[in-house]
Amino acid sequence: MLVCSKSRVAPLKRLTLPWLELCGATLAAKLSYTTTISLKLNLNNRYYWSVSKIVLAWIKSSSTNWNVFVANRVGKFLEISDADEWNHVRGDDNLADRASQGVSTE
Repeated sequence: MLVCSKSRVAPLKRLTLPWLELCGATLAAKLSYTTTISLKLNLNNRYYWSVSKIVLAWIKSSSTNWNVFVANRVGKFLEISDADEWNHVRGDDNLADRASQGVSTE
């Protein structure tokens, strides 16, 4: 059952792939937070997954080490999620990537 979803188009300004992955991680954390609040859920555990090891390194370290763009986003979603909730998923195991690669549904 799909409860909610959200997507965004990449900005016209050219951003690096890790920055776009970071924007996606921020969007995921915000969506999870607002959904949990709206549905009045009491969750014991939450799990977030990212393909980007760079994003995970940003999340798990102090935001004072990064430039303003990264530090602002890391600080934002660490207010609504915990760094320990974030995990790495290999690209081969990421079903969301498979849909964007033109893999057959069969």
